[in-house]
Amino acid sequence: MTLKEIKKRVLPAVDDVFANKLLPGKLLADLRHTIEHDLEHEKKHEVERAKEGQIVKYLHEKIQFDLPPSLLRNETKRALTELVQRNRGARKFQMKC
Repeated sequence: MTLKEIKKRVLPAVDDVFANKLLPGKLLADLRHTIEHDLEHEKKHEVERAKEGQIVKYLHEKIQFDLPPSLLRNETKRALTELVQRNRGARKFQMKC
């Protein structure tokens, strides 16, 4: 076995040029503000999803009934679409970085 090359990952400088690549026309301060806003927004949604999960769990434990197949099918499609959209958004951000 012969070692031909060793690569070292070199991260870009976090400056206005870097910010402009991610958000054209924006500076580093704008990028920081956008990231802070996105994190706060995501945290709020996380709290809301946790509340919804607790409500669903409670209802599931207390109420038992059969759902119409069409409702179950539509809700499954909606949840899958939402999951795909969320993953696309996360992938776009990762690819830009």
